[in-house]
Amino acid sequence: MSASRDDIRARAEALRRAFDEGFAEAPTPRRRGDEGYLAIRVGDRPYALRVRDIAGLYADQPIVPVPSDAPALLGVAAFRGVMAPVYDLRVALAQPAGAVPAWLVLVHTPDPVALAFDLFEEHFTPEQDPLAASAASPSDGNGASASRIVRGAGEARPIVDPATLIAKLAPRSPAAAPRKAP
Repeated sequence: MSASRDDIRARAEALRRAFDEGFAEAPTPRRRGDEGYLAIRVGDRPYALRVRDIAGLYADQPIVPVPSDAPALLGVAAFRGVMAPVYDLRVALAQPAGAVPAWLVLVHTPDPVALAFDLFEEHFTPEQDPLAASAASPSDGNGASASRIVRGAGEARPIVDPATLIAKLAPRSPAAAPRKAP
């Protein structure tokens, strides 16, 4: 059974009005617990990354090895024409190194830097404030820069702070300036 032209026009007008009203409403303020996280695995351990700390999530990005004394440095990778060093989160979080991890996040930092990890599980919004959770939960005990805990993807996860971690991994030098890929 087909709808009449008047029914179609009325439905189109209702959809148009609902669309326009969506822009007229003031955005609802975000609550503290509404911050988004990525649930990841580093080795076999669960961790979380704040979405606001990352500029991109990549799978199976080619990494070119470079000579270095830094044990966590896997090499460099190109992200939309910008070269960035790639650090292994397993090594950075005092876990045994293994095969090159499949997942990378490009971190929001003044100079481009990427962190490699084993598995991306999901994006989540925690049910409670991470600060309240961390007061009752100990750190993961491996010397990570994950001093706060958030509950997501079914388990407690230390929150990795990329800025603190990168400061430990990549001391600043004049030669470390980012370069455009050819």
